[in-house]
This record gives sequence, structure tokens and C-alpha cells, in this order.
Amino acid sequence: MHEFLHTNPILHGVYHSLIILPLLYLAYVLMEFIEHKAGNKLKLALQEDRRTGPVVGATFGLIPLCGFADLGAGLYAGRVISVGTLVALFMSTSGETIFLILSQPDKVLPLVALLLVKFVIACICGFILDLCLRNRQSDIHIHELCEEEHCECEHANIWVSALKHTLPVFSLVLSFNLLIGFLEMFGLIEGLAFIVKSIPALGVVIASVIGFIPGCAPLVLMLGLWKSGVLSAAAFLAGLITSAGTGYIVLYKTNANWKQNLLITLCIFIVGFTVGTVFELSGLLALLGI
Repeated sequence: MHEFLHTNPILHGVYHSLIILPLLYLAYVLMEFIEHKAGNKLKLALQEDRRTGPVVGATFGLIPLCGFADLGAGLYAGRVISVGTLVALFMSTSGETIFLILSQPDKVLPLVALLLVKFVIACICGFILDLCLRNRQSDIHIHELCEEEHCECEHANIWVSALKHTLPVFSLVLSFNLLIGFLEMFGLIEGLAFIVKSIPALGVVIASVIGFIPGCAPLVLMLGLWKSGVLSAAAFLAGLITSAGTGYIVLYKTNANWKQNLLITLCIFIVGFTVGTVFELSGLLALLGI
């Protein structure tokens, strides 16, 4: 079944959109509960817990499902989690990479090592961001999401309110996944491999950019390029760091501050490119046997 989905990019896009749907709904149910049912003590506790958030975010990112990045983006839009937690989650997100690599047993240990390296990097970057922005982090303001979308959630129960928020975001995620599926069907995604082969010196830059393409197709592409030796382990690591499935789509859809969204995106790109370049030039991954 899984192999059949991968041979049909359109069905694969629909499948991954449906996997993300319950996680998106869960995020909005949680936000509605915090806003309308929970007392101030719970809100204060959640804000205080932001201090350990990057480790929690990075840990959830390791779970082989793209949907956790979407969930995190929704929670960040309501400031339930900090910017450091969101960035750690995005940078640690691995999607289906673990499952896909199982067909190549000789690559399992190197991949696990890469995922652990990016987990540590994600935690460090998340803590640094939260430390630098500790006096500029906003309080929980879920009500602003409702005001912007004019959903009148205060007149409905939390389950219906959460559904009103979930469906527009899900529609956007599904649209992007279908678009990527069409591009993959016509060979445009694989065409990126030709660019990497033609300009190997730009492997880190290209992999970092590929990581921002929504969906799991970029991970599949980069994994194939790494296994075939077109991408170095350092370039693959850079792409893994920037890849967050459809998390960026949900972030830009739900968080009204587009400048903030751009800064988060730029920050992740800089980290991915810098880490990839450092490991490429130093050869540290080769010393680790990756």
C-alpha cells in the first residue's frame, strides 16, 4: 500500500493531507480549550513551560510524521508555544525519512546519526532564540486568531470552533500537496537532481532550498540523491534542517505577522546552510563515518 502511494504522487499528497488533518484539529481544539475553558493559571503555566519548550519541540520533530510541524505552527500562531520551540520543531522534523531508509539497511546508522546531529542543533538554536527574545515573547493571544477570521467562536462549542479554524488551513495544505504531486508526476521535482549533478559545489545551497518545498516529496528526493552519492551527507543534513513538511504553509496561513514568518524562515535557512557548509568543509561527518 505504501509503495503504491509513492508511485502515485497525487494519492500520496491526499494521503499525507489526511494524516495531517487530525493533528491540525487537535491543535485548534487545544487552543480553543485554553482560550475559553481554561483559567489563567493554566495559561501562565503554559507560558512558564516555554523555558523547556525547544527540547519538547525537537523531540516531537523526530517522530516520523510531517503533521507535528503543522500542529506546532498552529500553536505558535496563538503563542501557546515560543518561537524557539517552533524553530526547534521545524528544524528537527524528519517526516518519513526513517521509514524510507529501512529499505537500505546500510544507511540506517548514518541516517540515525544525522537525525541526532540535527536534533542537538535544533535544541541549541531554539534555546538561543528564546534567550535572545525572552523579553519580546508575546503572551497567549488565541482570541486574535478568531477576530482575524471572524469565526464568532465565542458563540459555538470548542469542537465546532476548532473545526472552523481547521478546514481552511487543511484546504490550503491539500492544495499545496496536490500541486507538488502534479510537479512530481511531470518530472519537475526530479529535475532538481540534474541541477545538483551539474553544480555539485552548490549542493548545500540547493539542498537547503529543496527543504523548503512543502510536503514529503523533497525528503524523498534528497534521500535518493544522498543514497546515490549526488548529495553529500553535509548537504543532506542542510536539507533535513530546513525541511518541515507543510509546516511553513500553516505558519504563513495562521500567523498574521508575515515579517515574523519571514525571519523564522530566514533563520532556519541560515542555520541549515551554515551547518551544512561547516560540515562540508571540515569533513567531520566523514570522520564520524557518515
